[in-house]
Amino acid sequence: MYSILSLGIHELEEDDCVLYFDTVRMGIEIILDELLEYLKRKEKMKMAQQNITDLNSRLKK
Repeated sequence: MYSILSLGIHELEEDDCVLYFDTVRMGIEIILDELLEYLKRKEKMKMAQQNITDLNSRLKK
């Protein structure tokens, strides 16, 4: 994607950029989707770890 974007900035005509726009946008959306999934998974792990810690402290009483 970087090479397409770099080429677009420096050498491609506007019509060519329009032609590649949907593909580049889809690539960006995929990257952002993966980031959102990672952040959700990270938050879920944090919550699970806290729940386990809480349960362990209750069991020790």
